[in-house]
Amino acid sequence: MKKFLILLPLLLYGCVSGWPPAQLPTASDMAAGWQKPAQPYSIKMRGEMMLYLPNAQYAAEHTLMIASGGQFRLEMFGPFEKRVFSIFCDGANMLAISYDENRAWYGAATPANLARFVGMDLNPGHIFMVLSGRAPFWLKSEDIAARGQVMASSNPGEILLMLDSASGPRQSITLKLTDLRVLEASLKEDDGRLFDIVYKRWQEDSGLPLSLELKASDSRGLSIYNDSARQQAFDKSDFSLPALPANMPVYSLD
Repeated sequence: MKKFLILLPLLLYGCVSGWPPAQLPTASDMAAGWQKPAQPYSIKMRGEMMLYLPNAQYAAEHTLMIASGGQFRLEMFGPFEKRVFSIFCDGANMLAISYDENRAWYGAATPANLARFVGMDLNPGHIFMVLSGRAPFWLKSEDIAARGQVMASSNPGEILLMLDSASGPRQSITLKLTDLRVLEASLKEDDGRLFDIVYKRWQEDSGLPLSLELKASDSRGLSIYNDSARQQAFDKSDFSLPALPANMPVYSLD
């Protein structure tokens, strides 16, 4: 009887508010949203970035270009728009440059190498998915339809997409029911590693996120506050690894 009394207000609320709806989207309905685009494109973002590492944190103005194939170019600026740090990635290899320290690092664009500079152990393709507002799905779109489970959230107007794969982390994604916009995502692996993504603000004309936060269980994190975010045509030359000055030492990441 006591348990019923606790649940009764929740049942009444559901009846009064009309939540959950009689029919929810299926995982198949959502799968198309994460299919690889027919034509490659890139996103250009400008704003501020905060990087949190276990023993330090950094803040800087940034310009970021990232392509649907995983290529990206990140440039960070200090006071008076002085360029202080850059990362170039052609999709396979990466080059990180510290202008204040006059040194650079080169190696494969692996999650481990990227984590040293961007705080998250994601591959370039997953980074694009995060920044385009879709969260980093490890499953292919056709697997989402087969493996995904959709349920109503306890918050009216929001639904949950649960994904479980033997070859990747378990994922819980919260979406807005009306337009299936991703609000937040949580990923957990068998060894306990976990990080969360929260989308807070979007640019309405493009639908791209302007404000998002990523937090890992080991105190790493990344906050991005964009003043603008827009799609543009893909140009491979934008992501070429640049030549370095002869007097700048280059250290291997591998």
